[in-house]
Amino acid sequence: MFRLIHLAIEELKGPAGLDQSGVSLFKTPGAIDEMWVGQQRHLECIQDPPGMIMYRVARTTTINGVDLPYYKSLRGSNSLEGFHKSLPHMIPGTQV
Repeated sequence: MFRLIHLAIEELKGPAGLDQSGVSLFKTPGAIDEMWVGQQRHLECIQDPPGMIMYRVARTTTINGVDLPYYKSLRGSNSLEGFHKSLPHMIPGTQV
């Protein structure tokens, strides 16, 4: 996963990371490199645990004759995610 994210970042530092006006997605290449260094430690937290299936097919729908699965995550609910957003405002300190 680390390698794939690194490759995507490198790709987006070039022409693929420019909008139609030529404005870069990133402030500077150095800024995204600095951000990536700080975020790498969180990568394991957002990956599925090895050997665990974290999605199930909830239903299928047919579009233009093709059956497409609709997946449901086995993770927490949106309300729980919303609760996590408010935690930094409740916990004192700067490292939250």
